[in-house]
Amino acid sequence: MLLRIYNSYNNHFYFLFYIISTLIIKSFLTCFLLNINLTESCEPEGRFQMINGQPRICLHDLDCLPPAKCLTKIKSCCIFPLNQEVPPIGCPKGTRQLRNKNGDLLDCSPIKPGSCPGGALCYQDSINTEQFRCCGKDPSDGCGTGQRALKHLNSSTLLCLPGTAECPGNGICEWSFDIDRFQCCEADNGCLHEEIPVFDSKGNVISCSPITPLLCPDEAICRFNFWTASYQCCRQNNQLGHHQSVQKHIKEATGESKNLQQECPLGEIIYKLSDREDYCSSDVDCPPMGRCNLHTHLCCGPPGECPVAGEHPVFDEQDRVQLCSPSSMKTISKRKCPADSKCRESVDPLSGLLTGQKICCMAQSFECVASGLPFPNEQNPLRCDLQNPITCPLDMLCQASNISGISICCSGSSKSVNLNYRKRQRHLNLCPQGWQPYEHLNIFCHPSMTTGNHCPGHASCILSPITKQFICCSPVVNEEGEEDKLNDNDYVDYYDKKENGLEEENKGEIATGKQNKRSNNRNNIPLIACFDIDDVMDLNEDGNPRRCTLDRRIPCRLGFICQPLQETSSHKYPTVGVCCSERRTPHIAFSASSTNRKFSQIDHQHRNQDSKAFFRCPSSSQIPVIRQGQNLFCELPGQNCPPGSSCQSAMNAFAMMICCRKARQSSPRCPDGMSPERSPIGYVLCELLLPDQCKPGYQCVQSKNDPEQSICCSRPRNARPAVNAQYICPNQQVLFRDGSGPRFCSPSAIQSNCPKSYSCEEAIGQPGIFVCCSMPAQPICPSGFDSSLDLRSGNPIYCSPSDLSMCPADADCLLAENRANTYLCCESREPGRICPQPGQHALLQINGQPEQCSGPGAPCSKSSYTCQLSYTLNNLYVCCGPPNSAIVCADGRETYHQEFGKTVQCNPMSLYSQCPSGFECALSNVPAMHVCCRRMDAPLPGGAPLPQAQTDIPPPPFVPPSSSSATFRPPIEDLGCPLGWSAYEDHRGAHHFCQDTLDMTCPHGFSCAQSSVEGIFMCCRLASPIQCPQAYSTLMVNNSPRLCSIAARQISSNASPPPAADRFGGLLRQQQTISSPSLSTGQNNNHCPNGYTCMQSSVPAVYVCCGINTLPSMSTDVGISKSSSSSYTELLCSNGQIPAYLGQYIRYCSNLGQVSECPPSYVCSPSNRVGLNVCCHPFPVVHRRSTSRSYSDSNEQKDKIEILKICGEGSLVAIDEVDGRSIECDGTTKDECPQNYECQPSLINTKMYCCRCEGNRERRNVKQNYYKTGILIM
Repeated sequence: MLLRIYNSYNNHFYFLFYIISTLIIKSFLTCFLLNINLTESCEPEGRFQMINGQPRICLHDLDCLPPAKCLTKIKSCCIFPLNQEVPPIGCPKGTRQLRNKNGDLLDCSPIKPGSCPGGALCYQDSINTEQFRCCGKDPSDGCGTGQRALKHLNSSTLLCLPGTAECPGNGICEWSFDIDRFQCCEADNGCLHEEIPVFDSKGNVISCSPITPLLCPDEAICRFNFWTASYQCCRQNNQLGHHQSVQKHIKEATGESKNLQQECPLGEIIYKLSDREDYCSSDVDCPPMGRCNLHTHLCCGPPGECPVAGEHPVFDEQDRVQLCSPSSMKTISKRKCPADSKCRESVDPLSGLLTGQKICCMAQSFECVASGLPFPNEQNPLRCDLQNPITCPLDMLCQASNISGISICCSGSSKSVNLNYRKRQRHLNLCPQGWQPYEHLNIFCHPSMTTGNHCPGHASCILSPITKQFICCSPVVNEEGEEDKLNDNDYVDYYDKKENGLEEENKGEIATGKQNKRSNNRNNIPLIACFDIDDVMDLNEDGNPRRCTLDRRIPCRLGFICQPLQETSSHKYPTVGVCCSERRTPHIAFSASSTNRKFSQIDHQHRNQDSKAFFRCPSSSQIPVIRQGQNLFCELPGQNCPPGSSCQSAMNAFAMMICCRKARQSSPRCPDGMSPERSPIGYVLCELLLPDQCKPGYQCVQSKNDPEQSICCSRPRNARPAVNAQYICPNQQVLFRDGSGPRFCSPSAIQSNCPKSYSCEEAIGQPGIFVCCSMPAQPICPSGFDSSLDLRSGNPIYCSPSDLSMCPADADCLLAENRANTYLCCESREPGRICPQPGQHALLQINGQPEQCSGPGAPCSKSSYTCQLSYTLNNLYVCCGPPNSAIVCADGRETYHQEFGKTVQCNPMSLYSQCPSGFECALSNVPAMHVCCRRMDAPLPGGAPLPQAQTDIPPPPFVPPSSSSATFRPPIEDLGCPLGWSAYEDHRGAHHFCQDTLDMTCPHGFSCAQSSVEGIFMCCRLASPIQCPQAYSTLMVNNSPRLCSIAARQISSNASPPPAADRFGGLLRQQQTISSPSLSTGQNNNHCPNGYTCMQSSVPAVYVCCGINTLPSMSTDVGISKSSSSSYTELLCSNGQIPAYLGQYIRYCSNLGQVSECPPSYVCSPSNRVGLNVCCHPFPVVHRRSTSRSYSDSNEQKDKIEILKICGEGSLVAIDEVDGRSIECDGTTKDECPQNYECQPSLINTKMYCCRCEGNRERRNVKQNYYKTGILIM
């Protein structure tokens, strides 16, 4: 019994001991393993398998859940990644190299834009630094090659556990090297989510191109496949789930798509990613034309333009472009276009590619600005030319339309217009209801609170409800003088009665002289007749008198003047006149009338108002330059006009000078990423540096395809970057994170918001986005510069500021930003200056590249541009515009300034000097513009008189210049510019010296070049043609200047001293110095003929034979009658025509036969003065009678004068007895001239004549005989 009890206790004891010992051992083992797990890990690439927050303990793989395995050394279940792929290398983080279908890497060139497809960027391969690869945003988001990550609706990553069915569809759970977690990945077919590729009949994916997206079938869109680096056609996957289909149905039924349109900024539309309008996270998710709005996460972009010419987009009541759906698309809420519009796919105005978005387009409706209706319809009227109005039918008028640069034919009579159609056209009366245009004329105005009213009479400047422009309107008054408002029914009758009354007046009142009184006196019109019955009235094409205004707002044609009506005093509109012939001066026509003072007051009043009127250019190929909605006025050719425009006389106002420019064939475009401000013409012109010209949200920028124009474009993206985007610091710097995202900064901020030891750097692959990055371990260049790297080691190149040869080309030795006393070779990030001089701009072609030229002096496509060497473009010659500098004298002389910064301009052909004492009118550094320059012989203020410019006195001894001036006389006598170049000389004859070829301190038109002495540089320019000084003509022999020797001139001067004085103050003193008879032409080839003197030419050390020009201010008295002398001073064309005028000045030109410098229908031709070219008609015209004498008399006197001038002063020309002409010769035979006559060159042309030198007494007798007989008989 006891033994049984003992054995029982013994068994229980062993059982309890086993249980307790097992628990103790297990707990000890657990604690031991836990201690190991906390110190050990599942190798670098694995993770613990956690169960209830604790690692799972194991002894073998069966104790772990798949796909985890037991790591026996730490007795724990570890999860290892399945088929983990190595992260992409070679490109910056967040990007991946592009490969083609064969798996080959795509090479690129960083200097060739667009060498990478699909918006990828060209980067240097980090492994093989000699190669450049195309790197694009990695679409895998941490998944393997050819895969993409599945995400939730809020764009967050869909995580998963291996071995579980958490990934929907065909997704698999894979390890992500991006987030270091398991995520769901699916195969990427190259299309967007819920899209599938489109296959052809052979089962191949249909390829496409962004240039020709129409290769894809209907309802398919051309997408870029990152994994094949090619474009393919994708369409919507119609096999959607039940939840997605219901959600899509709710979206269309509730109009959510329409509300999302308002989420984009004004002027942009939504670019659909899929049929459900997917959300985006960056610009890469959007189509090429769109960008991701970081506030709404919607793809927004410009609406584009209508593809058909003459159509414009339709805007809804919220001023947004109205979208539409094609008729083939079957949707619940189909968006239709309004009537008279069509649904078309828009075109990007920048690239000309289709955007894939459907918008409503409507044909442009044309309107006649002045009066009438477009013929034959508003949509497609007959176009015409204002310079050639006969292109319109007989009863039509050519007028400017509401579209800039387009003129159309308008019907001027109500008989040809249907009455019902007239009732529908309310825009004939541009004024609001109850108002009418002032004197039935559409006079546009501009309201201003500071300058008062700008409308004539008692008219007011009111906004037109039709054209949204301000127009001068007056209240409609009845016969009692009270205001009478017209209703809509009276509107058509009002214009019909006015036109019918005008026709009745033309038929009856002109003949009888009686005024037709109608029951409605609001249309009373005075008697239409000229003041003098002998005057001819100008008629329109329909036979009615041509109306005009005395304030020149509506001018008359050439040859007619605006005269007031005979019964103007009784008419309530006294400024309306009629165009009459210009036989007499308009002041003589009605100077005795009492109304003349009234008209002169009105004319003076409206001269001050012309600055706010709207004037048109004379040529239909030109458009006026507009500044803040008004014309830009000018006074002289080119003054106050921007580059690319010229000063022209307005077509609709006599002597009103405005700036005009050539109308462009294509509309100006905004830069990439910006959309233009909407207007009736598609864009809004503006002026840089002037505020408040564009609507809110737009700014004035330079046009992409026309550098001479600026337009209002949407502001660039300035939204705060998304926090979840990838931002990488340069130079392996560490990104500073502020909470969950990086801390952004601004490099232009005065006080940086980055913490200590951090700097503001631009993120890699994110242009314009700056983040806080740690200071780099290696030294870096200052802001705006990049370090020059050694090609072998990739490290920065160190240098010394005392040895500039240590840095490569285009690099400077600068102090490191983060290291004291450390210098690096740094290259500037700013692009090099194409043109050599500051302020110049290169002439860009249509493709955006600068226009190249052959060499110095080569012509450019624009006259204001010159060919210059560009050091940035590998020493190529490009066309550069003039620098933005002040207008100064072209030859470097002192320029007269009446006020600080204001140059006084002048007319060189004016009889009265417009310059002060000591100055003369000379050419400036701006073509076709003259300024007042100090005379060569005028003394400087407070100084001694200067020597003559052509003096032969050697220069004074060299005096070292001061530090403030680089212009001084050369220290060496033979110091000069290279062969073919001429040096700069000021009014003292001193040169301008410089440092080296990169020195830009030379005057305008000169460059720093190596002189004839090594080590000395001076300002030089290409030598101009050899010619005589100003006011002298060059003797030409065989089209070359006649050279001479200064020694011969000195010998002749010693042999025959000049007279003590002459009445021209020394100007003709050299001409009167006649050489000795012993130095004849046959004895000395360097001798100049009679009438010429040897003078220094425009090229230093080169002397030519020069003769004085007979200008009005220097005409010599050779016995010519006063009437003939005054007749000669009238400047005309060589054939007697009147030249073209620019305001009150004659239009001069330089290149014979060219039309670029002359108005339309004019060509550059010689004038009746030697050496002056003017703009003349190329075909014979009827000569206008001169106000003083006929041309026949002046031509006869002119021939007599030219006979005396052929051989020069003091010589006679031989006259043929048969025809009475001067005897010509060639100098080859002996007896070709009569006795005592020699063959000499002429002073008025390039021919040679038989001449004889006579004494003073014999010369006077010859002159007297000449005027008695008309010719000299030899």
